[in-house]
Amino acid sequence: MASASTSSILSHSHAVLKSKRRAKQNQIKEIVFDDDARKEFLTGFHKRKLQRTEEKKSKAIAREKQQRLETRKESRQALAEQAKENAAAVERALGANIGSDDEDDDFASRARKLEDEMEFEGEEQLATVTVVEDFTTDDLILGPRPTRAHDDSSRESTPRPRPKHQEPPSSSTTKPSKPKPREQKFRYETKAARRASKDKQKAARASKGAYDHSSSSRSTNKKSTNSKRKR
Repeated sequence: MASASTSSILSHSHAVLKSKRRAKQNQIKEIVFDDDARKEFLTGFHKRKLQRTEEKKSKAIAREKQQRLETRKESRQALAEQAKENAAAVERALGANIGSDDEDDDFASRARKLEDEMEFEGEEQLATVTVVEDFTTDDLILGPRPTRAHDDSSRESTPRPRPKHQEPPSSSTTKPSKPKPREQKFRYETKAARRASKDKQKAARASKGAYDHSSSSRSTNKKSTNSKRKR
């Protein structure tokens, strides 16, 4: 019992010494402080804060850019699907409209311009009026209108009556256009201009009065001389 305890004590002491020896080997011999790094750490709090905010901003900008790209991609995909659906609908409509030879002929005739001619015959002249109606894309896509097709067939089956002695409207019945009244333009003058115009009017009136007075005096003088001569 004593030998077992002695051996265990010795082994424990040997392990402790070994661990101390290992700690001495791994012990740092000298600690050297970097004054520049210490100064930068102590004085660079604001700088590091600004750097963190800039990093956050750049990350937010990159995230928004990625979201925009994803939304654009989704919108392009939706537009492509919509275009495919529209193309399929147009093909189905065209396939339903073009089913027989008669419908093919009708489609070709709709692609051309529809023309109606009317003749007006007078005493000495013969005038021909042509009414042109352009086809529309709705007729090509949606097909012929039933009323229009019925009207065309009835018009082709029935002969067109020719109007007799229908004179064009004369130009004498047209009423002459009245001239538009001119708008009166008001002129606003300054105070000095109004005063100058008033002075000119007064001077003109004074000169006119003097002229009238001189002419009247000359006429009286002539009358007096004539009366003296008669005496």
